[in-house]
Amino acid sequence: MSNVTVIGTINDPELRFTPAGKPVLGFSLAQNHRRKDQSGEWQDDGTTWRKVTVWDKKGEHLAEHLSKGMRVIVTGEERIREFEKKDGSGKGQSLELNAREVGIVPRRNSGGGSFPAPAGFNAEHQPTQPQSDPWAASNGQAEAPF
Repeated sequence: MSNVTVIGTINDPELRFTPAGKPVLGFSLAQNHRRKDQSGEWQDDGTTWRKVTVWDKKGEHLAEHLSKGMRVIVTGEERIREFEKKDGSGKGQSLELNAREVGIVPRRNSGGGSFPAPAGFNAEHQPTQPQSDPWAASNGQAEAPF
């Protein structure tokens, strides 16, 4: 198994419970790939699908907040599982991710602009000093407030 971090779009998440009552959230994650062609234009380059599993309270909590089409970032252990195909034509493989951490990735605003800068950052994504910060000085040197 290997540890990975993946960003992608999810299908319908489904919360289930083991026979022992342990919650488990499952969903499929589509990771779209892009590359530049010879002319420098971006082209779609396929999709990698993963089956994601989130266990216990974390999975139960996420089930309340996730829905189809959301973009998420997932970190966890990845493995390939082999299985017999339902049609009897042989073996297939499934890429599975046992998630340790899952976060929701915000979408860009509808105007096509970038995300609004978080508090404490300006439009160029540089940290700003709040006016009330006693350690901030106009010459860029920190001065003790006492």
